[in-house]
Amino acid sequence: MSDRARPASRGALDLLPFMNLVTLLIPLLLVASQLAELAVIDSVAPPIIADGTPAPGGPPVQLRLEIAPAALTLRGAESILGEAPRIACQPGCAAVDPAALGRLQELLQQVKAARPDLEELTFAPGARIPFSAVVAVLDASREVAGQPLFPTARFAG
Repeated sequence: MSDRARPASRGALDLLPFMNLVTLLIPLLLVASQLAELAVIDSVAPPIIADGTPAPGGPPVQLRLEIAPAALTLRGAESILGEAPRIACQPGCAAVDPAALGRLQELLQQVKAARPDLEELTFAPGARIPFSAVVAVLDASREVAGQPLFPTARFAG
């Protein structure tokens, strides 16, 4: 026989410490995934045109309609309307004040006439705005007399 000694046989693997580690890590990772938030940076890039001509309609515009208890404010329309229009309304705002909704539709029609390429409006309701007010403003901004205004709605917190 050979003079070399056989390596000692290694017994069965002890997987208990590894299984304990996995047992602790799974709930920990599940809880951590619920606490993590995904951050999204909204950006609008101008369209790419091969011949170098400027994009139709002018620079990109991000319209944001802020809904507060006493006023509606349209941000992002300064380049079109000259200032950020603020529409005062009764407490509870659009849910009980049809005059404010009519004024809002007039402003949105002015923006749409100046920039027919815009399709999107971002809504930013305040924390204590009733759901019915948000729905009323949303409906008023979608169309006027069958003509679409801003059919695409986004919400910001």
